[in-house]
Amino acid sequence: CSKNVPENPEPEVNPNDKLELVEGTDMSLTVQARGVSITISFKANTAWTAKVGSNSAAEWCSISPSKGNAGSAYITISAKENKSDDNRSASIVIVAGTAQQTVKITQYGMIEQIRASLMEFYKLTDGDNWGNNENWCSDNPVSDWYGVNANIDGRVSFLRLDNNKLAGSLPDCLECLSNIPTLTGANLSNNYLLGDIKDVFSKLGNMPKLQSII
Repeated sequence: CSKNVPENPEPEVNPNDKLELVEGTDMSLTVQARGVSITISFKANTAWTAKVGSNSAAEWCSISPSKGNAGSAYITISAKENKSDDNRSASIVIVAGTAQQTVKITQYGMIEQIRASLMEFYKLTDGDNWGNNENWCSDNPVSDWYGVNANIDGRVSFLRLDNNKLAGSLPDCLECLSNIPTLTGANLSNNYLLGDIKDVFSKLGNMPKLQSII
């Protein structure tokens, strides 16, 4: 009798092939909607290659370099700006001989980016102790969150949170808000936000549509 042989047998693994990511490397990364670059370091005991797992993901995600020799190495993963509303993901596959490591990259879509940035802003400004934090960090549309002006699609244009007991670092707040590309202004006056005004101005360059911060 003949033995059943799988049509696509698993490749034989050579136990001598080693591919180790730097300790603490996150195997599932989430990145901002704006264009970003991430570096992943590793060590291989044989020549290695790296690629984006699918052709569709390769249209917005790239790797450099894509191959190298044995030893300590790193790759830079670059993601183009995600202008759509939907999240997207890519698998980065690194292979050294028969050893393999896969890192998943998830990039926020515009709407998820805005929601995540507002929630981070809430934490940075002690949101639990605001004068009014109605609906913040809830599942409601962000347009229902107190002080948030947004259209029906959830694209935020203005924050009106003056006299609301916000407390924290003003430069850190602006850095967080810089991840909301549709934001054109914010009224944060008469709160407890502290920081060097020079640091504040340095953050404004990341907000091309911003017209005013009060």
